Formats: sequence, structure tokens, C-alpha cells
Amino acid sequence: MRAKPQGLLPRNPVPVWSPPTATTDPVLEKDVAGDSFPLPQLKTFPEAFQGVIQTELNYSVILQWMVIMDPEPVVSWTLNGVPCGIGERLFIRRLSMEQLGTYMCTATNSKEQLVSAPVTISLPTNVQPTEPEPMEPDPTLSLSGSAAISFIVAGILGAGVLIGGLCFTIIQSLRYFHPSPHCTGQHPLSPHEALSWPNKETEMKPTAPSRRVTGTPEEPV
Repeated sequence: MRAKPQGLLPRNPVPVWSPPTATTDPVLEKDVAGDSFPLPQLKTFPEAFQGVIQTELNYSVILQWMVIMDPEPVVSWTLNGVPCGIGERLFIRRLSMEQLGTYMCTATNSKEQLVSAPVTISLPTNVQPTEPEPMEPDPTLSLSGSAAISFIVAGILGAGVLIGGLCFTIIQSLRYFHPSPHCTGQHPLSPHEALSWPNKETEMKPTAPSRRVTGTPEEPV
């Protein structure tokens, strides 16, 4: 019997060509499937409420990446999609109008890449002014025209009495420290009495007794 001729194909046939398959990130696959991981939250000062920081201009704002990754990642920041800084902390010293917007942080290492939840910095919302409601005056605190005039007159009289009392007290204190001649029993001298006063003093001055001794006859022994 003749041997069957061998085919031209090799024993290990080459598999049929298939289009290349793209590898996808498991994180992205979960995002597409709807079972996404929660985005990392940033630590902020002032504290963000529902991803929004409301603050005034010229105030400081701090955004910080808090996720620990191994190996250490490269952290970058974007403002409205435009790069604005690198490092784990973004420090805005004095907030300006150009720095208002939405910030996001991206951390990348050799294993993975994480993106933070967005944080929006905005100015405080202005409260619309409400129309003032008329208020009725309190009858216990309101004063009519005549009552107001009486109150003013009473205040003026009270101030006058107070000033008069102070003046009287000052005059009495001056009299106490500087008494008048009538209070001390002394009378002011007339010009004639003032000129004759030195002569009166010499007349009233007592004379010294004479030192002359009158002798007495000696009595015979």
C-alpha cells in the first residue's frame, strides 16, 4: 500500500489572524460599567461644602491631596483644565478673580493614576435685599410734641440745678480755706489809722525798768 501524501500544511498550524485587542484600565472599566469608585476628596481650607468653597477675595485658600500611594506619586493641579501647580498642597495666598474656578488634582505613579473630586472656589452669593416692612411705633416709647418739649425743659432745669449746686460747693470751699476779716474778728484799717499805727505801737510798748539803785543810809551799829 502506498503511503498517503503529506499535506503541505505544517503539523502546528498558525492560528488564524485576529484583530488586536485593546487593554483597558480596570478603573475605567468600572466607570463604564457604572460601578465606579468614589473619587478621592481633597482637604480644603476653608472647608468645602458639597464641593464648593465660598470665600472673599484676598483671603487664603489651601487645597491638599490626602491619598497615600506607593510608590510616591507625582501630584499636579489644574484650574478649569489648565495646569496651575504641582505638589501635594496648593496654597493660594491671596485669592484673586483670576483664581476663581474649578480645581482638580491628579496623582500619578508607575502603577496607577488617580484624579480627585473637583472643588470649585467662588465668591459668596449676594442675598437679594428685601423690601422693608413698615413698623408701627411703640406707644410706650413714642413722645408727642408737647411731651418732648416738656422733657427737654426738664432736662435743662435739672442741668441748671446741678451747675448751681456745684458753684455753691466751690464758693463754700473757698470761704473755708480763705476766711474773710469779719469771720476772724479783724477789721480793715483806714488810711489814717494805717499811718498812725506805728506811733501807737511805740506808745503801747512797755518801758524797761530803770537799773539805777537808790541807796539807803546805813544804820549805825
